[in-house]
Amino acid sequence: MPKFIDPSEDYSWVQDLLTNSNSFLLGAGLLMKVLRVRLQQKTVLVIVFFSSIILSLPYVFDITFRYGVDYVAYIQQAGAVYNGERDYTRLSSHLGPCYYPAGHIWHYLPAFWLHLQTQHAEQIIKVGHFVIYAVTLMLATHLAYLYEYVGPKMAELQKSCGSA
Repeated sequence: MPKFIDPSEDYSWVQDLLTNSNSFLLGAGLLMKVLRVRLQQKTVLVIVFFSSIILSLPYVFDITFRYGVDYVAYIQQAGAVYNGERDYTRLSSHLGPCYYPAGHIWHYLPAFWLHLQTQHAEQIIKVGHFVIYAVTLMLATHLAYLYEYVGPKMAELQKSCGSA
């Protein structure tokens, strides 16, 4: 846990700030649309990507038990696979036997390995999720930009040809 976070303090102001920041960005985008302000596509994509990352940073150090007991159970089961257990009927955790398909455990092996390497694994995993989210948001913005300024038919052509 980072030293600058005091678990006894109320950090609800961070949630309020993030909610208001997202609303501000949405309002700014709507105002630009109404005023017919047009930015270059690369400028819009950079703004979307970095604003998403910056607004996500407080969540990286947020002290939550979001994953709950299930996450701990999956990590325990992944640990058994990591240590050589291949018999599905013997995979279990403190919650009992593994009830998901075996491939589900392979998804958690990198997380288990990361937990072995550092005590900051949860923050690293959260950053990875936020980067994936920002890239997904950037791709959705790219498609919206194409449909708005190029038109649906040309956007489909450009998408299939790999240009834009």
